[in-house]
Amino acid sequence: MIHIEQILPEEAKRRLDADEGWTLVDVRSVEEYQMGHPPGAFNIPWALQGPRGLIANPDFLEVMQRLFLPSQKLILSCRSGNRSNHAAHALTQLGYETCVNMAGGMVGSRDMLGRISIAGWTAAVGEIEE
Repeated sequence: MIHIEQILPEEAKRRLDADEGWTLVDVRSVEEYQMGHPPGAFNIPWALQGPRGLIANPDFLEVMQRLFLPSQKLILSCRSGNRSNHAAHALTQLGYETCVNMAGGMVGSRDMLGRISIAGWTAAVGEIEE
């Protein structure tokens, strides 16, 4: 079983600011990304907006392989941390050595009652580019 490290948005920001070679990849759809994203984040959608909702992006792994070496340190993020966790697993299975998931994503993850259980980047860090 592959274990993906889960980090909070504050830790993601710390790693990105520390100039230790970390890159943030936002795997949300283009439309979500354009509504606001962390400064310097690359947008490579795990899923694309289709007529009935999100559909798998068949080019995700190919694009990642063209842009990033398996040795690069990647922080993956999405809306709540779910898609980015799936993307991190897929990349790790492909041989990427250091993929971490930003738990809570951009808007936060919710518990079974709909309450925010992990604050997202927007609430925890607040730095957004459009």
